[in-house]
Amino acid sequence: MTDRRRINGPVGTTLPPVFDSPPPPRQSAEKPENAIRKIFLKPGVTPSASGSAYLELVSPDATGPSSTSLKLTCTVHGPRALPRSAPFSPHVILTTHVKYAPFATKHRRGYLRDSSERDLGVHLETALRGAIIADRWPKSGVDIITAGIP
Repeated sequence: MTDRRRINGPVGTTLPPVFDSPPPPRQSAEKPENAIRKIFLKPGVTPSASGSAYLELVSPDATGPSSTSLKLTCTVHGPRALPRSAPFSPHVILTTHVKYAPFATKHRRGYLRDSSERDLGVHLETALRGAIIADRWPKSGVDIITAGIP
């Protein structure tokens, strides 16, 4: 009796596909993989923030007038005092927000943060926790807002 809930494999043996054609040779005009990419960095783009910057990274394989592949702004507010209603914290409270531009992807994004943006915010907070000396600012907070076009 055969089991109908399982998918049976092929009766005979199968061979994996073999790709005989070698990869195309690199052209001499191309940059090596370890070449430094062109960047544009401008600090202090938001005057009301404690620190801010704008960054553009050019894709190594892009050419033409719209060859930038990543545009990113980051704004840091703080350390600032927490409201009196907040419970006492011996360490700084770090808050991170990551937001894509609505027009940054093929499918237009909404203005509310989705799960991938929240996940990136958690990763950014985890990465910055080790770089901030949290004991220096008891009962204070730091807000980091990042917006970008991938």
